[in-house]
Amino acid sequence: MQTATSTSYLTKEQIIYNSLQSVLTQQNERILIYKQLNSSFKTFKLNFKTQIEILKFQRILENVTINFQQISKQIKLIENDLINLNVDEKYLNFIRKLQLLEKDKLNLTVKIQKLEQEILEEELKLKIKEENEKYEEHGPKCNCKHHHNHHHVENIEEKEEEEETIHGSKLTLLLNELKELKELESNNINEINEHLDEMKYELEDLKEIMKEQLENKTNNEMQVEEGIVL
Repeated sequence: MQTATSTSYLTKEQIIYNSLQSVLTQQNERILIYKQLNSSFKTFKLNFKTQIEILKFQRILENVTINFQQISKQIKLIENDLINLNVDEKYLNFIRKLQLLEKDKLNLTVKIQKLEQEILEEELKLKIKEENEKYEEHGPKCNCKHHHNHHHVENIEEKEEEEETIHGSKLTLLLNELKELKELESNNINEINEHLDEMKYELEDLKEIMKEQLENKTNNEMQVEEGIVL
């Protein structure tokens, strides 16, 4: 990757502009990775108990982690180049804030995916329990003539009802927690988008400055040429 300091013939504004553009390019790569991750997770949820799907998703997570680390490393290099150029702190803050927001987004994504897996586990437990109850209700009846311990049967039924209540309550808690995390994720995404818009506005301002610099340079060159002719 070509660093900002390797283009010493550019003005400081041009270097800042190119650097921020490079950060946005890396950010677009992040967006693509997230899309792939979310798509893979949806597929994984359909067969989350299948060993082959578990292994496939683990490999995807490993690749995603490596790609995110590479992007962060590239952005850090850009930031260091700008630090070496002694640029205005506001440009560095654009980069740093974006990195912090993206760190929060990744942490939220991991928490949400883990929580959704827990929810799937609880839903599966409740489904199996319901199927077992249907089988006991409509399945083969015991025609044995031996004496049944009704007190023991009642204890079993009470225990099963208690387990069902526990699983149902846990599922409700998990779903509420997921809702809260989803809201945090939505707020985080909005904040990232707003911050990216601010960066784009700053790029437009830099373009105007560069345009003025170019016009001034052109006028100066024309004046020099006219002076030579005279």
